[in-house]
Amino acid sequence: MIGVAAGGAINDEYGRKAATLLEDVIFALGSFVMVVAWNPHVVIFGRLLVGLGICVASVTALMYIAEAAPSETRGCLVSINVLIIPSGQFLSYLVNLAFTEGTHQLIGTRDWTQ
Repeated sequence: MIGVAAGGAINDEYGRKAATLLEDVIFALGSFVMVVAWNPHVVIFGRLLVGLGICVASVTALMYIAEAAPSETRGCLVSINVLIIPSGQFLSYLVNLAFTEGTHQLIGTRDWTQ
């Protein structure tokens, strides 16, 4: 919620281009922090940074699509974006579920905990 609110304020104050550049920097910084993480707390901090980047990106992308798209396709394009993002999150959840310990019943009879 904080990231989305900040994303709206950043878009209003600095514009879409600056907001897009800022979210790219936040993504890169969060990714770098996770790569060099030496303990789980640093990984969580990196995930927090990437999450903030995603929040700013979600606000900026929808506004950019709504502003740049022709009026006859604007609603369709925004709706597709809103539909695809949760679908991708759901699929990534299913992939994580398949690789989680104790879920070997879902993907076969092999014991994955060995």
